[in-house]
Amino acid sequence: MDYKEKIGKEREWYQQTIHKNRLWHNPFFYSMDRILFNYEFPRVQLADLITSNFPEGSILLAAPCGVGDDVKYLNGNFINTIGIDISHDALRNETNRFLKIQCDVKDLCFLPETFDCVLSSLFLHHYPEEYYSEFLSAIYHVTKPGGRVFIMEPSMYYPLNVLTRPIKYLFNNPYGEIEDEGPVNPRKIVRALRTSGFEEVSVRAATFSHCSFFRPLANTINFTTKPLLRLFPFSYCGWFVIVSGQRPHFVERGAVS
Repeated sequence: MDYKEKIGKEREWYQQTIHKNRLWHNPFFYSMDRILFNYEFPRVQLADLITSNFPEGSILLAAPCGVGDDVKYLNGNFINTIGIDISHDALRNETNRFLKIQCDVKDLCFLPETFDCVLSSLFLHHYPEEYYSEFLSAIYHVTKPGGRVFIMEPSMYYPLNVLTRPIKYLFNNPYGEIEDEGPVNPRKIVRALRTSGFEEVSVRAATFSHCSFFRPLANTINFTTKPLLRLFPFSYCGWFVIVSGQRPHFVERGAVS
C-alpha cells in the first residue's frame, strides 16, 4: 500500500460505522462508556506530564489532533493551541474549540521552530514503521530549540495483546480497525526520535488497564500499578506508553535540523 492510498484509508476510517450486530459488540464485550472511561486515565497521565514541563504561555501543536480528545485535557495551559489533521471530518468537530488546519504531518505548514510542545497521540500505530523518522523529522523541524514532543501509543509489549490481537483476525476485525493498524514497538519510536535529532528520550507507561475492563477492575489496576508506570521494564509494557524527546537547545553544525 503506497502512502497516498494509506491516507485515503485513514480518511475513510473517520467516516466508518461500526456493525452493532456483531457478537463482539454485545454490551458485555463492548461498551463505549467503558472505552471512554479507560482512555481517561492515560490521557490524564499524558496531560500531567506535558503541563509539568511547560509554563503557561507556551505554544502547542497537536499533530494530528483528531477530534481533540487529548487536547481538552490541556485547555488553559497553553497560550495558543493549533491542531492539524488530514481528515475534514475530524477537524469540523465542534466539541473542542481551538485553531484547526487540514494538512499532513509529513508536510507541516508552519515556519521552523514555531512550537514549544508537540503532541502526537495515537497516530504512529496507524502507519508502518518506515514512516516514523519522516514524521518525526517534520515535527523536529517545527519544534523550538529546547521544546519537546510527546507521543502516546499502544505498546506491543502489553501482556493482554496475546488475547486481544487474535480477536481482530479470528472475528473479522470486530472493532473496525484499519487493516494494518496495531500496537507499536516503543524501542522503534525511541530510535526514530533519536534519528530525527531529539535527545533526552524517555519511555513511561500511561496505564496497565484496557478498554475492555469494567470500571472497578480498571480503577484497581490504575491505583495499584501507578508506581510502576516509570519503572523499567514495566514502563514499556503498558496498554499505552508515552515516549518523549527534547530538541537540543543548541545544534552543532552538520547535525540534524
